[in-house]
Amino acid sequence: MQQYLSAVIIGSLCFCCTCGCLESASGAPDSGIEGMAGEGTTSFLLGDAIAALDAGIADSLFSFSGYSLYTVVGSGVNSDGAAESWSLLIVPEGDNETRLLTFTGNSWQDAVWPEEPGNDTAACCLDDILMPEELYAQNRGVLEEMMTGNGVDTTDIELAGGVYHVRARDVSDMRELRFDARTGEPVQ
Repeated sequence: MQQYLSAVIIGSLCFCCTCGCLESASGAPDSGIEGMAGEGTTSFLLGDAIAALDAGIADSLFSFSGYSLYTVVGSGVNSDGAAESWSLLIVPEGDNETRLLTFTGNSWQDAVWPEEPGNDTAACCLDDILMPEELYAQNRGVLEEMMTGNGVDTTDIELAGGVYHVRARDVSDMRELRFDARTGEPVQ
């Protein structure tokens, strides 16, 4: 079930990011969330993206005041653990509606996600895990070997269920390494 959910989330994120369908709900009050136009190739650390989200919540730019985090996906992650975009699957406090938040460096975008995270997906606390830059620093050799083996200079990363899934994709192949999110140790 977890693998299916992960595949659905990543596939949907790729589709939404390339088609531009991640827009604020029509008719929603202006929440200060901008479109993805002008997206560049600048990379951002997850902590910086979370700080921007927390600042937006503090400034009442969002229609929720807190949230439970279930999945983190980074796209175009470089060898330092910084990504071109970060996506979070969250459930706002006091709300049953799942939301997909996507950060591209310009701003966060907020979209309703059609499915609940699922009973087998536990919420995660970023204070209890390694941040991606720490994971990449700790496992630099094996990650760079995977990237070189696939002829790519970036990866995708997904945090779900206490495990980081790092994927290197080229046109014909995809390799994946898994790491414990708390320790950074490889998981079989």
